Amino acid sequence: CIFKNGGSDMTRPPRIRPRRKMPLAVVASGLCAYAVTTWAFVAYISFVANLPPLLPARVAALLPPSMLDGPIREDVAWPVTNNLGLLSVFFAQHLLMARGNFKKMLETLVPWQLERSLYCLATSLTLIILITRWAPLPTVLFDLPFAWLPHLLGWTIAFASSFMIDHFELFGTRQLFMLEKPSLTFQSRGFYRLVRHPVMTGFLLAFWAFPTFSVGRLVFAVANSAFIFLTVAYFEEPDLQTALGDQYRDYQRSVPAYFPVP
Repeated sequence: CIFKNGGSDMTRPPRIRPRRKMPLAVVASGLCAYAVTTWAFVAYISFVANLPPLLPARVAALLPPSMLDGPIREDVAWPVTNNLGLLSVFFAQHLLMARGNFKKMLETLVPWQLERSLYCLATSLTLIILITRWAPLPTVLFDLPFAWLPHLLGWTIAFASSFMIDHFELFGTRQLFMLEKPSLTFQSRGFYRLVRHPVMTGFLLAFWAFPTFSVGRLVFAVANSAFIFLTVAYFEEPDLQTALGDQYRDYQRSVPAYFPVP
């Protein structure tokens, strides 16, 4: 704006709005949740793969010593019931916190940027409870000497697939630096061109392929597989159809769910 004042011109600089910043407490909380989630996921892999005895002592000291096929726990009278109860808690947390109504309720209590971080944190806590309270059933049903390869491949597929969508958004860290809530967009790249749920494909491989297949591993694999199939069929895919419409329905018709079809 130009003003006249005693024959001279004065220019008033334009008003600059202060840049909005995310509160430090929100960012710090979300980053802590990501750190806990990363640690819990590593502990989960160690548990499922029976890794504690194989790890260097300094590394093993950072993780729970529990193993899916560890020694029998004398303090658990009903191991199958115990294990199914632990898995049910883990499944219930996943199912409840992934629903739209729960997310909306949570966002009335905390900034929306923390919703995914809290989901991952809650998942981590239920995972650690599962790992530390699991009652092994180590009786061997059969041996698959070369199953280490598909087992490791499964974890690799699950981890790599998270980066083929948006790893940091999936685990809630990208949202910490957003001021506006992003809209859901359709993406299909990498493994997602071959199957619709490659993360689940990786988990299924890791659960079912193992050199020594025990009774406890059978219980674990069957329960987790049933949960994956039912949740995807009756909750996740209907939610995606609602959010993305015909675009996702066309994707369903052209791409298989878990394993590529020749």
